[in-house]
Formats: sequence, structure tokens, C-alpha cells
Amino acid sequence: MYFFLLPFFVFFFLFQKQVKRSD
Repeated sequence: MYFFLLPFFVFFFLFQKQVKRSD
């Protein structure tokens, strides 16, 4: 079950990092 959340968290983290960089 956690395995399914793992990739989700990574995607969210990368997305947030890009958004912060755009700022």
C-alpha cells in the first residue's frame, strides 16, 4: 500500500521544487 504512495510523494516533491524555482 505504501508503495503506491511512494511515487506519489516523489512526484509532489518534484512539482513543488519546480514551482519554487519558478518563483
